Amino acid sequence: MLEADLQRSIVVAARDFGWLVYATYRSFRSEPGFPDLVMVHPKTGRVIIAEIKTAKGTLSKPRWNKAGTRLLPGQDTWGEAFEAAPGVEYYLWRPADLDEIYAILQR
Repeated sequence: MLEADLQRSIVVAARDFGWLVYATYRSFRSEPGFPDLVMVHPKTGRVIIAEIKTAKGTLSKPRWNKAGTRLLPGQDTWGEAFEAAPGVEYYLWRPADLDEIYAILQR
C-alpha cells in the first residue's frame, strides 16, 4: 500500500469518527520532518499526531540546510518531541496497523 493510500484511508475514517483532520497538501515550504497528520476530536479533546509510512519506509533524520547554517529537524526529532508532550498521542502508522488505527480512532 502506498503512503498516500494509507493516509487517505486514515483521513476518511477519522472524519467518519468525528475527528478534525489537518494534512499539509504540499510540504515544499513547510518545516522539514513535520508529521503527516494532526487530528483533534472536538468532543473528547484528544489530539493525535501521526506520521504515515509504507511497510519499509524509514523516518528522516536531522540534516543541515544547504547554507549549513541551521540544523533541520527530522521526522524522528518531531516524533520524539510529540511523544514527550503531555496530552498528545503520537503514532508512526504503517499499512499493517490499519485495524489498530481504526480502533484508536474509535476510542
